Amino acid sequence: MAITLGTGGSVNSSGTTTTTVLTISTTSGRCVVVVFATSNTASTPVLSVTDSGGSVYTQRVAIEQSGASVEIWSTSETGSIASTSITATYALIGGRKSVLAQEYIGVVGIGTANSATSTSTSPSVSLTTQDVNNYVVAGTQINSGNIQTASVGTLRTAQQAGTGLSAALIDNTAASASSVTCTGTQATSAIWVAAAVELRNSQQSRNLIHNQAVRRASFF
Repeated sequence: MAITLGTGGSVNSSGTTTTTVLTISTTSGRCVVVVFATSNTASTPVLSVTDSGGSVYTQRVAIEQSGASVEIWSTSETGSIASTSITATYALIGGRKSVLAQEYIGVVGIGTANSATSTSTSPSVSLTTQDVNNYVVAGTQINSGNIQTASVGTLRTAQQAGTGLSAALIDNTAASASSVTCTGTQATSAIWVAAAVELRNSQQSRNLIHNQAVRRASFF
């Protein structure tokens, strides 16, 4: 079964609180991917992620460079519990913050992750997928006051907070196991960070994940 989209959304918050709440209705049995973009300088500013249904979220990848940071957290492949909001708790009060989320249907496993940083107008990250038709979900953040669009991949949601944070959630897929890129773009050259995680969807993925679990169990 091919991966399809559920609900998505995003929100900004000011630097006067350690929590940000995104109002979003998600469904049980799906994979919810959440991108956290901040202007804090702490390398891992997100302490915890919860939702109103009680889903368990795990950090998949994080990157920070010169005041720009991105983290990607997600449920397991089918771990979402129906909820109406997602709450992030941060280590720091100050700084601009954006939360961007997208629900995916038909995911059978969480794959590899990657991150990148540079200075340009176009934050970008690539990841080599392990199977055909897998999805790469990316979070991009650039220290700019311009809203991002997607030049490679599909923009699902974007936020701009003041003059120092422009965040986007972009995904892309390929019909073969190959290098898949997600790229945002806007007008001003600035320092940016980007991170990506692979969502696996094929029966081949399911069989491989099962065989790996069996091999691990055989050691006990």
